[in-house]
Amino acid sequence: MAIVKLKRSLVEDNDLLLVEVIAPKEAPRLPPPTLSLVLDRSGSMAGGKLRAAQEAALALAEQSFEGGGELHLVAYDTEVLHCSPRSLQEAGRFIASLGARGSTDLLGGWQRGAELVGGADGPEAVVLLSDGLANCGVTDPRRILAAVRQQAVEGVQTSTVGFGEDYDALLLADMAVEGGGGHHYVGEERAEDLRTALLAELAFLRRAVLGGVHLKLSGAAATPWLGAWQQGRRGFCGAMAPGERRTWLLGLNALGGSGAVLEVDVEAHGPERHRLTLPAPHPEGTPGHRRVLLEYRVAQVYRLLRRLPEVSGQEEAKALAHEAERLCGELEGLEDPRLPRLRARLRQLADQLAALGQHFEPAQLARVNNAAMVWSVGVTSDVERR
Repeated sequence: MAIVKLKRSLVEDNDLLLVEVIAPKEAPRLPPPTLSLVLDRSGSMAGGKLRAAQEAALALAEQSFEGGGELHLVAYDTEVLHCSPRSLQEAGRFIASLGARGSTDLLGGWQRGAELVGGADGPEAVVLLSDGLANCGVTDPRRILAAVRQQAVEGVQTSTVGFGEDYDALLLADMAVEGGGGHHYVGEERAEDLRTALLAELAFLRRAVLGGVHLKLSGAAATPWLGAWQQGRRGFCGAMAPGERRTWLLGLNALGGSGAVLEVDVEAHGPERHRLTLPAPHPEGTPGHRRVLLEYRVAQVYRLLRRLPEVSGQEEAKALAHEAERLCGELEGLEDPRLPRLRARLRQLADQLAALGQHFEPAQLARVNNAAMVWSVGVTSDVERR
């Protein structure tokens, strides 16, 4: 059975609720996953990028047919094609037939993938690959994310893979957050890593012991600092690996007296529901307060990472470098196994931004930003999807 913990404390005038869900370390694995691989085949994928995507897709198909589960293949440009292969040979023919052409109907491709996986017994997931921007069909990020969010509520999680340097890193990261999945960045010069990214998603789903977690807050509303949260009262995450810890940090508001309750529905082998009354705030200086404070600092790092796409020149890069250095200092004195790695990454980011502050190169900023978006998606979990 999953473990659910609540901690609450006041930090810098914010009434914060920390929700932790911990998957069992030992539990029966779920039924095999149903997976839609959604491939960008727009004109910008021509040449080596499309060949790399086809090779990675074929490797995923081989693993899928060897290990069980259901695989759907979707390819999108201005139009959307799909195949639900019953053999590796059928999958191979569909993949080999793809050519680069047209524009990028990203939502259309993703929607087809989501439609194909609904109603399965095991984890349901869409893995979307893109090398560019949504530039035909629905292009408004808010509408795209609303669709991803709705499917997440219905149990379909979304993971994303950004390929090259010119894709919409913020949108793909947001799709992964709202869809409860993972996010990967593969630079064009490392095309062989596409295979690693796709197989990592399949391996993660196969070892999952929880299919997803749904949260519902009653008697209060909350604003998210960390984790997928919608309409003030509902949260979600996708499949969880054995022993994995997922966190939400919520700023409480509109608290209706002392009877606020958090319900947590866990997708395991049988129905599992936890119902917890929101606790009183931990006093400053207590272990509970320090735990909430730690996640508050992590949330500040997350918000810093989300500002990277706004950088457009040397002065903005310098300002964010100073902010990263300040956050490194704020993390001193806190204790958690994740902190050494977190501080090291934050110092590396500060150095990269400082270098951009001295000599601004848009191409280098894109690489820094793309890597940072992957980091931002993973801050709510203690398991890396690779």
